[in-house]
Amino acid sequence: MKEEFMTIADVLDRHDQGVTVLEGMDQKIAEGRAMVQASGMTGKPFALLMAGTWEGATWLRIYTPNGQASEIIEMMGMENAWPVEYGQWGYSDAGLEDLTTVQDATFFYIALDDDNPFETTYKNNPVWTNLNSVKEGRVYPIGGDTWTYGGPISAELIAEKVAEAVTQG
Repeated sequence: MKEEFMTIADVLDRHDQGVTVLEGMDQKIAEGRAMVQASGMTGKPFALLMAGTWEGATWLRIYTPNGQASEIIEMMGMENAWPVEYGQWGYSDAGLEDLTTVQDATFFYIALDDDNPFETTYKNNPVWTNLNSVKEGRVYPIGGDTWTYGGPISAELIAEKVAEAVTQG
């Protein structure tokens, strides 16, 4: 992402501005890393989830280590627990049962306020309610407006939201 961002900055003859933007992003990630460390979460496993519904069916994604969103959280000092190393778009399509393989991780999730399976469909599902993360209260919403792709601004948003979640948890 950094390379592509700087390529665009250079093509637009905005190299110095591009460097400034990336320095700002690095600073936000460093601030987030300090908050993760202060919360005692450094080195702890996480799983980044996204869920919603489509035509009445619930869908679930678990972000893989090769995705930008996961990489940002790893740069903040946590470790992606999802064992699938690569997803074409930086995530794996999954079922609720797949979360049993990462149930000891802290869950960060993305869902829209008006389409949030974590608060509706999953809320009374025994698979969900019996996951260690859920039973121990290590499930944090990071907002339906969290964009897991893009450039420096979306990376900053992820860092801010995860840092906020671990410090309020």
